[in-house]
Amino acid sequence: MTWQQEPGQYPGQQPPTYGNPGYVPAPPGMAPPPGVPVPPAGQPGQPYGVPQYSADPYGMQYGGFPQPEPSGGTAITAGILSILGGVAEFAGSIVVIIALIVLSNLDASNKVVDALPDWYTAGMVVMAVVEVITGTILLIGGIALLTRRLWGRIAIVVGCAIALTTSIIGLFIDFAVAEAITSDISAGTDVDLGSGIGSTAGSIIQMIFPIVTIVLALLPATKAWCLAKRYRPS
Repeated sequence: MTWQQEPGQYPGQQPPTYGNPGYVPAPPGMAPPPGVPVPPAGQPGQPYGVPQYSADPYGMQYGGFPQPEPSGGTAITAGILSILGGVAEFAGSIVVIIALIVLSNLDASNKVVDALPDWYTAGMVVMAVVEVITGTILLIGGIALLTRRLWGRIAIVVGCAIALTTSIIGLFIDFAVAEAITSDISAGTDVDLGSGIGSTAGSIIQMIFPIVTIVLALLPATKAWCLAKRYRPS
């Protein structure tokens, strides 16, 4: 099969070489126009060109230098706070259980027992169970985040949300107990309010740590640090 001359082409013109776009062979005896690339002698043009691919298709290196690994400061801090929060939840449940045991051994005519609301014991039992569950979630989430497991962030957020909720509920319980004790004082019962005030202040302080831990766990830097292990070249 011969190449057909196209309209407007001079006689004897050769077909274009597709290996060098824009290059058309000059007529015999004439030099190519200035600026037109000429393929080296003896080297056939490559059909359509050969695509060049980067040795690093995922862009993990630039100029031969690897990208710096994301900082793990926020993730490590969130993991440590989560573990400490889990230990604190377990300690809180132990304190509640001890307090309930002490109250159960007191005489019903005791002024402190008489000043407590009827629902106080049941409410404290529920709070102790919730604290054990919350502590377990926080411990697991903290360890998972320190080992760069992405789902550890979710476990920490869930555990901190439960801890924050129980702290708010505990604050209302403290107010209710304080009001009941105040009523007994007005009736002539000699009850010390120092423990109730201290418990309320402790509940307010406890709300700060879950909020800080949630913020650190949800920061983009924490997620990037967890993902860096997954996509890091071996």
